[in-house]
Amino acid sequence: MDSTKVEYGIASTTAPDIEPLGHGSLTRATSEVADSLTVWPGVYLVQRTGSGPWESLSQSD
Repeated sequence: MDSTKVEYGIASTTAPDIEPLGHGSLTRATSEVADSLTVWPGVYLVQRTGSGPWESLSQSD
């Protein structure tokens, strides 16, 4: 796996798990999180590079 690839995921303020979205584009990942917010308030977008740690890109309060 290319260690410079960015992976996006959905995290939640109410659950510890992160659902990886794969190696898509930031626009696509942002859209998926926006869709998820209509059903699961409190989800937010995270990203990581390679096998690094997940970092928050957006977090709803």
